Amino acid sequence: MKKLLSLLTFLSITYFSVAQSLIAHYPMKQGYEDVTGNHKRLVVKNVSFKNGGLSSRDKIESSISTAPIYQLDLDQFGIGVQVKTLKQAEMPVFILGKSCRMIGVSLTQDGFFALTGNNGTIFSKSSKSYQLDKWYNVYVSYDKSSEKAILYINKKKVTEVSFAFETACTNQWKDDNLDISSHDYNGYSFVGVWKNLKVYNGANSSRAPSPFQTQNQTAKAGASITWIKPDEKVSTTKNHYPIEVDVQTEGVGALSGIRIYRNKRLIQSYTKTQLKNQSYFKIKKTIVLHQGDNKIEIHAFIGNRDIKSVQVVNYHVAHNVSSNDINGKLKETTFQYKNYIPFYEGKRYTKHSAMLSPTEDNGSYMGWTDAQGVAHVSKLNSKDQVTKDIILGKNRVLYSVESDETGFVALLVNEKKGTKRDMHWAYLVKYRANGTKVFDKKLFGDNSFTNEGDRAFDDWSTPRVLYTGQHYYVFCGISRKWNDGIVHQGDILFLIDKQGNKVEKRPSRFNGQHYNTNGWSWGTSHSFQQRIAFDGNVVYLIAKGDAYPRGIAYTRVLDNLQASVPSTKGGCVLKMSGALGKNHVPFTLGDVEAVGNNSSIITFAGQKGRKSYDVGFIFVNAQGKEKLRWLTNTSKVDESNVYMTPYGDHYLVAWMAVQLNSRNPANARTKFMAAVIDVDGNFVQKPFEINSQFQGRKIVHENRWSKFHSPIKYYHHVTNDFVTYPNGEVGWVYSDPQTAQIKIVRIKQ
Repeated sequence: MKKLLSLLTFLSITYFSVAQSLIAHYPMKQGYEDVTGNHKRLVVKNVSFKNGGLSSRDKIESSISTAPIYQLDLDQFGIGVQVKTLKQAEMPVFILGKSCRMIGVSLTQDGFFALTGNNGTIFSKSSKSYQLDKWYNVYVSYDKSSEKAILYINKKKVTEVSFAFETACTNQWKDDNLDISSHDYNGYSFVGVWKNLKVYNGANSSRAPSPFQTQNQTAKAGASITWIKPDEKVSTTKNHYPIEVDVQTEGVGALSGIRIYRNKRLIQSYTKTQLKNQSYFKIKKTIVLHQGDNKIEIHAFIGNRDIKSVQVVNYHVAHNVSSNDINGKLKETTFQYKNYIPFYEGKRYTKHSAMLSPTEDNGSYMGWTDAQGVAHVSKLNSKDQVTKDIILGKNRVLYSVESDETGFVALLVNEKKGTKRDMHWAYLVKYRANGTKVFDKKLFGDNSFTNEGDRAFDDWSTPRVLYTGQHYYVFCGISRKWNDGIVHQGDILFLIDKQGNKVEKRPSRFNGQHYNTNGWSWGTSHSFQQRIAFDGNVVYLIAKGDAYPRGIAYTRVLDNLQASVPSTKGGCVLKMSGALGKNHVPFTLGDVEAVGNNSSIITFAGQKGRKSYDVGFIFVNAQGKEKLRWLTNTSKVDESNVYMTPYGDHYLVAWMAVQLNSRNPANARTKFMAAVIDVDGNFVQKPFEINSQFQGRKIVHENRWSKFHSPIKYYHHVTNDFVTYPNGEVGWVYSDPQTAQIKIVRIKQ
């Protein structure tokens, strides 16, 4: 299947630690291009090349904007442009940032330059006046260490002000605030002429040089990271991107380390020993790309000093989304390893489910349990063949597996046969790819529910482990004895570092959760299901709430739990009243996917005023507002067990459909259905029957159907997911009810 590889290649990008480095230059003589080759061309509206530059003559209908300046170092930078105004009025000269309007220069009605910031809450009018039809060199520098912004006009400082950028603007909304525009996004644009827009990193506000000096004037004294243009003949049919980078620290000091990240995940590191105390090192490496934007960061260290350079590469997978094509490329592999027989209870619903976590080589780690009750994690290659098997131990139930740079982590629960649930203790274990155990850390669990605060892992839940490249998150159910003497059920969140230690954070609260030193100690009450997603900056957590709240508990938080992201009122979407007493709400969770701009999409199967269970879709935007639509409308069919995963530019959704038959529900046929939707929930491929099966997820239907779907004792819940591999292929794993074999499914390219 054909794939298009769009490389937003930044050529010969150089960063200097002790001087400025030019990262963008738009001359605006007779073109819109950035002559450094680092960024896309300008985006313009109702402008023309007149009066020696790019002329904008309409205060409302004209605008000039850059594409996002992804390399911009918000810790220390400078922006300069030559302008002349054609009108005396209150209006912007330029603004950095779209949603936040972080810093900029404006003109006042009475004829002066002013420095602005933080959406206009910062305003410093200068003593420098402006005249019509006269050129001015306008330059702003910002230094985070001193929190100081300085405005220079014609190389002379005219005003300064101290302030810090709002946290949200430089974290979860950063990518939306890296463009420079003549429009203030408040209805007004600059009326006049722009030319020679230049952007610098490393601008020192105490000695800010002219914004129009060349890069070569300062290059001799600094450290630099230079990207070499890749071979133009690189294949566009594979998700591999070769990079060649020169790192030099001549005159500054020897290199003590280099690290390469893709979307915050460490993919290569070089130690001081490997660098041999040199001040020059050439990197030649192939980066595995994932669907969408791949932010590649190179960090070079001189002692404790960190010099950073960024390249963004967009990898686009173009799938044929017809039902015939999907079924035609679907392949099932029967799992076989030595003489082991997989564990099977004879039910479609079992807590001993198999699960996958993709790896960089388009293979995966598969967690499974053998017939003796021993938990395994097997490394599968891109053909779903076993290359290594790692035994995790007996009497430890495997609930989740997550790959990382060096191997995987697994969530295990110690269960002693015949004991009560207060003996369920949760552990996070880490193994390297070669089978070496790195850590085995107990997360929580007490011997009994004798005392208030005693707690244990709750096997009602469907726990998930997430790796962000910096931390591990463990999101699972908990049983805890409260001060009313009753053991209540809820969920708990842990933030774990790479050594397996709980990350200590200042206690706080957000979205109603009791947020303790390393996550939260109590979230949703009666939390039957948990899901988690990550967009490279923000973590999305949802849970099926049966008590507080009744609905989908919804939380967004920055990766390091420093702050919450604006969420919905009460932290809940799809609010529902209870059904059939205190312990049922009429829906079951599918999945959550991060879709960018602090937004997410959620699937579920639910009733909510309908005659039967249908597949639902929710889009939650950056402001936390939800939009619900139904993907099915089948009054005589119950849909359940919904899955969702990225599929090219779209999303593959799958579910089970059961024909309602009140006379003999046990004879009702189960269909395995799928569809492809876009980010708004529109069908790209309408529902069709897929040529495979998948594992049942937790079912809490009305009583008339609970006997058919599974006896109450099998409410131990499947924790596997559909997965998307780096090359865009989709896969999952299930236990075949007829053969008691594990089947590995992959939709090939």
